Amino acid sequence: MSNTFRAAFITLPGIALALVGAGCERPQDLVAPPPAPAELKRSTFDGLTAAEATARIHLVRGSVLEMRQTIFGFGAKLGALLAGEDKEGTRIVVIDRFAPREVAGVNWRLNTTRETDASVKARADAAKQKKPAPESVYERFVFDGSIEGFNLKDAHTLYLPTFWPDKDSAGAFGTSGLWLSADVFDSLSRNRVGTLDFGLFDPALQGVFAAEDGLGSAIGALKTHVKTIEDRVDVNLLKGEADLVDWPLRVNGEEIKVQAIKARNWFGEIVVLNSEQNPLVLKLTVNPLAAGVTDLLKGIGVLSTAMGYEVTSLSDVVE
Repeated sequence: MSNTFRAAFITLPGIALALVGAGCERPQDLVAPPPAPAELKRSTFDGLTAAEATARIHLVRGSVLEMRQTIFGFGAKLGALLAGEDKEGTRIVVIDRFAPREVAGVNWRLNTTRETDASVKARADAAKQKKPAPESVYERFVFDGSIEGFNLKDAHTLYLPTFWPDKDSAGAFGTSGLWLSADVFDSLSRNRVGTLDFGLFDPALQGVFAAEDGLGSAIGALKTHVKTIEDRVDVNLLKGEADLVDWPLRVNGEEIKVQAIKARNWFGEIVVLNSEQNPLVLKLTVNPLAAGVTDLLKGIGVLSTAMGYEVTSLSDVVE
């Protein structure tokens, strides 16, 4: 399923779509699993409170998530509005397996639009020669893959979508993927504390993306900084806000509010669906707490863009 290919070149003068994040085809273009069994009723939410709506959200085989990359937490919803029918800038994730508090697996597809190497060189050459810069030329790459065996029971590490490999079948490396495991969620919901690793430093998770210009060096700089503080700071200690929040989300075509828990550790913040059976991380923002870390990341837009994401839509969700 996952043979990467290059489509036609796209000339987009003055628009740096490469910084928007990853994009993808529409859900029907995926090699998706069969729809949920007919006896499962598709959820509706008219007149429900956020807590009641959350109780009606159950993910099953065939449920679809749409997500967008964010830049330090901003821009996902605006980007979703501007995406258009081809879902430019949206990653489509189709659930292939989901056993609550046990295991999950997904299929996914995205396309990215980025400036060609020749275009980058042409602009650099023009700058050196003090000539007018030529129009930027962009190309679209399409990627897809599947990941099996997310550990929803006792994993304490996420698997950020940016790192998902472009291949037919990949393992989850013991992570919980886009969800909190039962261990982490139960601790967070009861006591508002837990332990969660964002998975930024694990070479097994990073794959080829760590070699991308800027991304590998930025991760390295962040890791070096963490080594200087880890003897006195628990960077993975997750602390939740005392009060639950009502969070906007599009579910089965309806714009509703769901109930969520906001929590953060040293690396950043998550918003997780307040559901024991479906503790989906709806938003993840990488924004390290330590003074001076932002300086380490200045000018490395690929890192801030790549790490954060927000789930903007769920569909084929059942009661």
